[in-house]
This record gives sequence, structure tokens and C-alpha cells, in this order.
Amino acid sequence: MRITGGKYKNKVLLTLKQKGADKRFPIRPTMAKTRQAAFNILMHASFVEANIVEGSVVLDLCCGCGSFGLEALSRGARSATFIDTSYSNLEIAKKNAASLAALLDCRFLQADITQLPIADRQYNLVYIDPPYAKTAEVVAVACTRLRDNGWLAPIHVIIVESGKKMVMQNIPGIALRQQRSYGNSNLYFLQCE
Repeated sequence: MRITGGKYKNKVLLTLKQKGADKRFPIRPTMAKTRQAAFNILMHASFVEANIVEGSVVLDLCCGCGSFGLEALSRGARSATFIDTSYSNLEIAKKNAASLAALLDCRFLQADITQLPIADRQYNLVYIDPPYAKTAEVVAVACTRLRDNGWLAPIHVIIVESGKKMVMQNIPGIALRQQRSYGNSNLYFLQCE
């Protein structure tokens, strides 16, 4: 797995499949094609500010190896916070950040995204990539927590990655701005109304 653009372009990232896999928390890293498409949409979509990535504060939920947040840092984000329930996943994300000399721009928290507390900072760009089997049940709760507990900056985008078969349910107060499919994945772009 590699970073697809920006200052860390083509840098290789570790995944748990390569080292110390914790079978209780399987990860499915976001495909390079899907990550690249997400950033292309963010650069050109009418529902976002011009180049929302540049200078943004990023939240990578169910971060796995940290590929989305690290890709955002590579493309000009100011900082990234990585949250996962698995300690092993967070350790791989930390190793990846260290290999890019980006640790000073990162925070790592072990937490359940359906139980997010009151935020201590706000985020412009949020990526949620739970295990596909749990996406529908987790996303609505996580988005509501993000909104109600102060995690979202006034200008923000939430991106949800799901399996092809999942249909995004209506979340009160959160609008679906765009949906795209790539391989076995769907990307949903959301914003609070």
C-alpha cells in the first residue's frame, strides 16, 4: 500500500496483514484508487470549499493502518487524529506516521466511535471506514455523536466508506451530498445541514 499524492507520494505504508495481525480486529485498507477518488472529489465538488484538504484538521475513524489521514497530511492537511478500537491498528498507524516523519502532526486514540465524548477540537475532514459488516449500524450513531458532541468544524465534510451492498440510511440533520462506487466500495460524502 502506498500514498497516492502529495509530499509523501509513493511512500509505502505497513498494514496489519504484513505484521502482527490481530484477528479480532481485521482491517481492509482503503484501496489507493478509492483514496485518490475521494481526494479528487474533495478538490472539485461544488459542495465543499476550494481545497478543503489544505490546512484542514482531519479525523480518521476506524483508522486501521492510517492510510486516509496520512494521505491527507501528504496533501496539505495541518494535522490528523486517528481513532480505532484496536491497539494493534493504532500501533501500525503510529509506525506509518513515524516512517513519514509526521508524528508531530498526529494524535492516536483508542476508542469506540459510537461512544465519542465531547470533543476537545473540531475537524474539517472526517473519514469513517468501519468494518463493512457493521457500517450501517455504526455510521448513524457515529455521525450523530460527531455532530452533537462538537467534533465538526463549521466547514466540514464527512466521508463514509462502505461495502457495495450498504445503502446509507437517513441521518436526521445530516445531508448526503454525493455518493460514488469504486470496486467493492461505496463512498458517501455528508455534511450537517
